[in-house]
Amino acid sequence: MAFDEVGQADTLQRRIDICKRAYDILVNKVNFPPQDIIFDPNIFPVATGMEEHRLNALDFFPSNKMD
Repeated sequence: MAFDEVGQADTLQRRIDICKRAYDILVNKVNFPPQDIIFDPNIFPVATGMEEHRLNALDFFPSNKMD
């Protein structure tokens, strides 16, 4: 899942960064087969009503943010 030493990824960019870092370590340092890697990027709830969570749905449904 998308966790690192700091904690759970709370934005789309942190999820991307954490998963990329994990992939790079697994493939390049541990020689783990890339086809055997499965990522569960984990998301926060999309409708808590709390101001700090107002972008959770947008981060979960990134549309073209990945371009």
